[in-house]
Amino acid sequence: MEYGLKKLKLNPRIECFWWRLLNEAIPTNGFIMNRRLLGHNLYPRGCAEQENTEHVMVQCHKLQQPIGILRKWGFACLMFCSANDGKYHLDRLSEYNRSLANLYCSLVYFSWKSRNSIKHGKNEWSLNFIAGNAISYASIASYNLFMDHWDANQPSMLNSFWHPAPLEWIKVNLDAALTTNNNGGICGVFRDSKGKFLLAFGIKCMHWDSGTMELMAIRSLKKFICNWMLDAKGLIIEADNFNIIKLLQKSMNKESRFLHKEEIEDLSFFVGFGNIYFTLLIETVIS
Repeated sequence: MEYGLKKLKLNPRIECFWWRLLNEAIPTNGFIMNRRLLGHNLYPRGCAEQENTEHVMVQCHKLQQPIGILRKWGFACLMFCSANDGKYHLDRLSEYNRSLANLYCSLVYFSWKSRNSIKHGKNEWSLNFIAGNAISYASIASYNLFMDHWDANQPSMLNSFWHPAPLEWIKVNLDAALTTNNNGGICGVFRDSKGKFLLAFGIKCMHWDSGTMELMAIRSLKKFICNWMLDAKGLIIEADNFNIIKLLQKSMNKESRFLHKEEIEDLSFFVGFGNIYFTLLIETVIS
Protein backbone atom coordinates (compact mmCIF):
# COMPACT_ATOMS: atom_id res chain seq x y z
CA MET A 1 0.00 0.00 0.00
CA GLU A 2 2.87 2.41 0.73
CA TYR A 3 4.10 2.01 -2.86
CA GLY A 4 0.57 2.66 -4.12
CA LEU A 5 0.43 5.74 -1.90
CA LYS A 6 3.16 7.37 -4.00
CA LYS A 7 1.17 6.73 -7.18
CA LEU A 8 -1.83 8.66 -5.86
CA LYS A 9 0.06 11.98 -5.89
CA LEU A 10 -1.71 13.08 -2.69
CA ASN A 11 -1.41 16.49 -1.13
CA PRO A 12 1.92 16.34 0.83
CA ARG A 13 0.18 16.73 4.22
CA ILE A 14 -2.33 14.02 3.39
CA GLU A 15 0.42 11.73 2.12
CA CYS A 16 2.40 12.23 5.35
CA PHE A 17 -0.72 11.53 7.41
CA TRP A 18 -1.40 8.30 5.51
CA TRP A 19 2.21 7.16 5.80
CA ARG A 20 1.91 7.56 9.58
CA LEU A 21 -1.52 5.92 9.56
CA LEU A 22 -0.25 2.86 7.67
CA ASN A 23 2.67 2.59 10.07
CA GLU A 24 0.36 2.98 13.12
CA ALA A 25 2.19 6.14 14.13
CA ILE A 26 -0.69 8.60 14.56
CA PRO A 27 -1.55 9.56 18.18
CA THR A 28 -4.86 7.75 18.61
CA ASN A 29 -6.12 7.35 22.16
CA GLY A 30 -5.23 3.66 21.93
CA PHE A 31 -1.68 4.60 20.87
CA ILE A 32 -1.38 7.08 23.76
CA MET A 33 -2.86 4.69 26.36
CA ASN A 34 -0.37 1.98 25.39
CA ARG A 35 2.36 4.43 26.35
CA ARG A 36 0.63 5.07 29.68
CA LEU A 37 -0.04 8.72 28.89
CA LEU A 38 -3.84 8.38 28.97
CA GLY A 39 -6.23 6.38 31.12
CA HIS A 40 -8.61 5.26 28.34
CA ASN A 41 -8.58 4.40 24.65
CA LEU A 42 -12.08 5.58 23.63
CA TYR A 43 -12.76 7.63 20.53
CA PRO A 44 -13.33 11.33 21.46
CA ARG A 45 -16.20 12.01 19.02
CA GLY A 46 -18.96 10.01 20.66
CA CYS A 47 -18.14 6.46 19.58
CA ALA A 48 -18.07 4.13 22.57
CA GLU A 49 -15.34 2.17 20.83
CA GLN A 50 -11.60 1.82 21.01
CA GLU A 51 -9.76 4.38 18.93
CA ASN A 52 -7.08 2.68 16.89
CA THR A 53 -5.77 2.81 13.33
CA GLU A 54 -8.55 0.59 11.96
CA HIS A 55 -11.22 2.73 13.60
CA VAL A 56 -9.78 5.92 12.09
CA MET A 57 -9.31 4.36 8.64
CA VAL A 58 -12.62 2.56 8.08
CA GLN A 59 -14.93 1.97 11.06
CA CYS A 60 -15.72 5.39 12.55
CA HIS A 61 -19.34 6.51 12.03
CA LYS A 62 -18.04 10.09 11.76
CA LEU A 63 -16.18 8.92 8.64
CA GLN A 64 -19.10 6.94 7.24
CA GLN A 65 -21.49 9.91 7.51
CA PRO A 66 -19.60 12.17 5.06
CA ILE A 67 -19.18 9.14 2.79
CA GLY A 68 -23.00 8.99 2.70
CA ILE A 69 -23.10 12.71 1.85
CA LEU A 70 -20.64 12.23 -1.02
CA ARG A 71 -22.77 9.39 -2.38
CA LYS A 72 -25.83 11.67 -2.32
CA TRP A 73 -23.79 14.23 -4.26
CA GLY A 74 -23.06 11.61 -6.93
CA PHE A 75 -19.57 10.46 -5.92
CA ALA A 76 -19.04 6.69 -5.83
CA CYS A 77 -17.14 6.85 -2.53
CA LEU A 78 -16.21 3.46 -1.11
CA MET A 79 -16.74 1.84 2.29
CA PHE A 80 -14.49 -0.91 3.61
CA CYS A 81 -15.14 -3.61 6.21
CA SER A 82 -11.63 -3.63 7.69
CA ALA A 83 -8.26 -1.89 7.49
CA ASN A 84 -6.77 -4.76 5.47
CA ASP A 85 -9.71 -4.61 3.07
CA GLY A 86 -9.17 -0.86 2.71
CA LYS A 87 -5.43 -1.22 2.07
CA TYR A 88 -6.04 -3.89 -0.57
CA HIS A 89 -8.65 -1.94 -2.52
CA LEU A 90 -6.84 1.41 -2.24
CA ASP A 91 -3.72 -0.29 -3.59
CA ARG A 92 -5.72 -1.59 -6.57
CA LEU A 93 -7.39 1.79 -7.10
CA SER A 94 -3.96 3.41 -7.32
CA GLU A 95 -3.59 1.52 -10.62
CA TYR A 96 -6.88 2.25 -12.36
CA ASN A 97 -8.87 4.90 -10.43
CA ARG A 98 -6.58 7.30 -8.61
CA SER A 99 -9.24 9.99 -8.22
CA LEU A 100 -11.52 7.70 -6.20
CA ALA A 101 -8.65 6.55 -3.98
CA ASN A 102 -7.50 10.14 -3.56
CA LEU A 103 -11.01 11.16 -2.50
CA TYR A 104 -11.16 8.46 0.19
CA CYS A 105 -7.68 9.31 1.51
CA SER A 106 -8.59 13.01 1.69
CA LEU A 107 -11.85 12.20 3.48
CA VAL A 108 -10.08 10.16 6.18
CA TYR A 109 -7.56 12.97 6.63
CA PHE A 110 -10.23 15.67 7.18
CA SER A 111 -12.22 13.38 9.45
CA TRP A 112 -9.06 13.07 11.55
CA LYS A 113 -8.59 16.87 11.51
CA SER A 114 -12.14 17.29 12.81
CA ARG A 115 -11.38 14.77 15.56
CA ASN A 116 -8.29 16.78 16.52
CA SER A 117 -10.36 19.96 16.67
CA ILE A 118 -12.56 18.41 19.38
CA LYS A 119 -9.54 16.92 21.14
CA HIS A 120 -8.06 20.40 21.54
CA GLY A 121 -11.27 22.00 22.82
CA LYS A 122 -12.50 23.52 19.54
CA ASN A 123 -15.68 22.98 17.55
CA GLU A 124 -16.20 19.89 15.43
CA TRP A 125 -16.26 20.45 11.69
CA SER A 126 -19.58 19.99 9.91
CA LEU A 127 -20.03 16.88 7.77
CA ASN A 128 -20.62 18.98 4.63
CA PHE A 129 -17.42 20.92 5.29
CA ILE A 130 -15.44 17.67 5.63
CA ALA A 131 -16.95 16.28 2.42
CA GLY A 132 -16.38 19.54 0.53
CA ASN A 133 -12.74 19.75 1.60
CA ALA A 134 -12.17 16.16 0.56
CA ILE A 135 -13.49 16.91 -2.94
CA SER A 136 -11.40 20.06 -3.18
CA TYR A 137 -8.13 18.41 -2.19
CA ALA A 138 -8.78 15.23 -4.16
CA SER A 139 -9.23 17.29 -7.33
CA ILE A 140 -5.71 18.70 -7.02
CA ALA A 141 -2.99 16.31 -8.18
CA SER A 142 0.65 17.10 -8.91
CA TYR A 143 0.41 15.26 -12.23
CA ASN A 144 -2.48 17.47 -13.39
CA LEU A 145 -1.28 21.05 -12.92
CA PHE A 146 -1.57 23.69 -15.63
CA MET A 147 0.92 26.45 -15.06
CA ASP A 148 -1.14 29.31 -16.55
CA HIS A 149 -3.95 28.89 -14.01
CA TRP A 150 -2.73 26.19 -11.60
CA ASP A 151 -3.75 28.02 -8.43
CA ALA A 152 -7.40 27.98 -9.51
CA ASN A 153 -7.26 24.22 -10.19
CA GLN A 154 -8.98 24.20 -13.58
CA PRO A 155 -8.51 21.78 -16.47
CA SER A 156 -7.15 23.23 -19.68
CA MET A 157 -10.13 22.27 -21.87
CA LEU A 158 -12.46 24.87 -20.28
CA ASN A 159 -13.60 27.67 -22.60
CA SER A 160 -13.22 30.26 -19.84
CA PHE A 161 -10.98 30.45 -16.80
CA TRP A 162 -12.05 31.35 -13.29
CA HIS A 163 -9.60 33.82 -11.79
CA PRO A 164 -8.81 33.39 -8.08
CA ALA A 165 -9.17 36.06 -5.44
CA PRO A 166 -6.11 37.80 -3.93
CA LEU A 167 -4.30 36.11 -1.07
CA GLU A 168 -6.47 35.73 2.07
CA TRP A 169 -9.56 37.01 0.24
CA ILE A 170 -12.78 35.12 -0.53
CA LYS A 171 -14.54 35.11 -3.87
CA VAL A 172 -18.17 34.17 -4.41
CA ASN A 173 -19.59 33.47 -7.88
CA LEU A 174 -23.33 33.95 -8.28
CA ASP A 175 -25.66 32.86 -11.05
CA ALA A 176 -29.37 32.67 -11.83
CA ALA A 177 -31.25 30.55 -14.35
CA LEU A 178 -34.78 30.92 -15.68
CA THR A 179 -36.86 28.59 -17.86
CA THR A 180 -39.70 29.49 -20.24
CA ASN A 181 -42.33 28.48 -17.64
CA ASN A 182 -40.84 30.94 -15.09
CA ASN A 183 -39.30 28.20 -12.95
CA GLY A 184 -35.71 28.93 -12.03
CA GLY A 185 -33.11 29.05 -9.35
CA ILE A 186 -30.21 31.00 -7.89
CA CYS A 187 -26.91 29.64 -6.66
CA GLY A 188 -23.52 30.68 -5.35
CA VAL A 189 -20.10 29.18 -4.69
CA PHE A 190 -17.54 30.53 -2.20
CA ARG A 191 -13.82 29.85 -2.85
CA ASP A 192 -10.56 31.06 -1.35
CA SER A 193 -7.49 32.50 -3.12
CA LYS A 194 -6.39 29.02 -4.27
CA GLY A 195 -9.74 28.11 -5.73
CA LYS A 196 -10.47 25.85 -2.77
CA PHE A 197 -14.18 25.15 -2.24
CA LEU A 198 -15.53 26.74 0.95
CA LEU A 199 -19.33 26.76 0.69
CA ALA A 200 -22.09 26.51 -1.90
CA PHE A 201 -25.85 27.07 -1.95
CA GLY A 202 -28.79 26.77 -4.32
CA ILE A 203 -32.38 28.01 -4.02
CA LYS A 204 -35.37 27.19 -6.25
CA CYS A 205 -37.66 30.08 -7.09
CA MET A 206 -40.20 31.33 -9.63
CA HIS A 207 -39.99 34.66 -11.44
CA TRP A 208 -40.26 36.24 -14.90
CA ASP A 209 -37.20 38.51 -14.87
CA SER A 210 -33.64 37.18 -14.92
CA GLY A 211 -32.20 40.51 -13.68
CA THR A 212 -34.37 40.41 -10.57
CA MET A 213 -33.23 36.85 -9.94
CA GLU A 214 -29.59 37.97 -10.12
CA LEU A 215 -30.44 40.57 -7.49
CA MET A 216 -32.16 37.88 -5.40
CA ALA A 217 -28.92 35.90 -5.50
CA ILE A 218 -27.10 38.89 -4.00
CA ARG A 219 -29.74 39.32 -1.30
CA SER A 220 -29.58 35.63 -0.42
CA LEU A 221 -25.93 35.99 0.66
CA LYS A 222 -27.06 37.38 4.03
CA LYS A 223 -28.29 33.85 4.87
CA PHE A 224 -25.01 32.16 4.02
CA ILE A 225 -22.23 34.51 5.13
CA CYS A 226 -20.59 32.89 8.17
CA ASN A 227 -18.67 34.53 11.00
CA TRP A 228 -15.43 32.77 10.03
CA MET A 229 -15.57 34.47 6.61
CA LEU A 230 -15.13 37.85 8.29
CA ASP A 231 -11.51 36.91 9.06
CA ALA A 232 -10.74 37.30 5.34
CA LYS A 233 -9.17 40.53 4.11
CA GLY A 234 -12.07 41.10 1.75
CA LEU A 235 -14.88 39.65 -0.34
CA ILE A 236 -15.22 39.69 -4.14
CA ILE A 237 -18.69 39.04 -5.57
CA GLU A 238 -18.76 38.05 -9.23
CA ALA A 239 -21.93 37.91 -11.35
CA ASP A 240 -22.74 38.18 -15.06
CA ASN A 241 -25.46 40.84 -15.21
CA PHE A 242 -23.99 44.26 -16.11
CA ASN A 243 -26.95 46.32 -14.83
CA ILE A 244 -27.06 44.53 -11.48
CA ILE A 245 -23.30 44.96 -10.97
CA LYS A 246 -23.63 48.70 -11.71
CA LEU A 247 -26.49 48.98 -9.22
CA LEU A 248 -24.45 47.24 -6.52
CA GLN A 249 -21.38 49.34 -7.17
CA LYS A 250 -23.53 52.47 -6.88
CA SER A 251 -25.04 51.15 -3.66
CA MET A 252 -21.55 50.84 -2.16
CA ASN A 253 -20.73 54.48 -2.98
CA LYS A 254 -21.47 56.84 -0.07
CA GLU A 255 -22.38 59.77 -2.31
CA SER A 256 -24.78 57.68 -4.40
CA ARG A 257 -26.44 56.30 -1.28
CA PHE A 258 -27.17 59.87 -0.18
CA LEU A 259 -28.36 61.20 -3.56
CA HIS A 260 -30.35 58.18 -4.79
CA LYS A 261 -31.86 56.57 -1.71
CA GLU A 262 -34.75 55.00 -3.64
CA GLU A 263 -32.51 53.50 -6.33
CA ILE A 264 -29.90 51.72 -4.25
CA GLU A 265 -29.77 48.30 -2.65
CA ASP A 266 -29.42 47.72 1.11
CA LEU A 267 -26.05 46.00 1.52
CA SER A 268 -25.63 46.58 5.25
CA PHE A 269 -25.19 42.82 5.84
CA PHE A 270 -21.71 43.14 4.26
CA VAL A 271 -20.58 45.58 6.94
CA GLY A 272 -18.35 43.01 8.67
CA PHE A 273 -15.99 42.82 5.70
CA GLY A 274 -13.15 45.30 5.55
CA ASN A 275 -13.22 45.36 1.75
CA ILE A 276 -15.91 44.29 -0.69
CA TYR A 277 -15.98 44.48 -4.50
CA PHE A 278 -18.56 43.60 -7.13
CA THR A 279 -17.18 42.48 -10.47
CA LEU A 280 -18.64 41.42 -13.79
CA LEU A 281 -17.90 37.90 -15.03
CA ILE A 282 -16.57 38.11 -18.57
CA GLU A 283 -16.17 34.81 -20.40
CA THR A 284 -13.15 34.52 -22.66
CA VAL A 285 -13.62 32.04 -25.49
CA ILE A 286 -10.48 30.26 -26.67
CA SER A 287 -10.45 29.47 -30.38
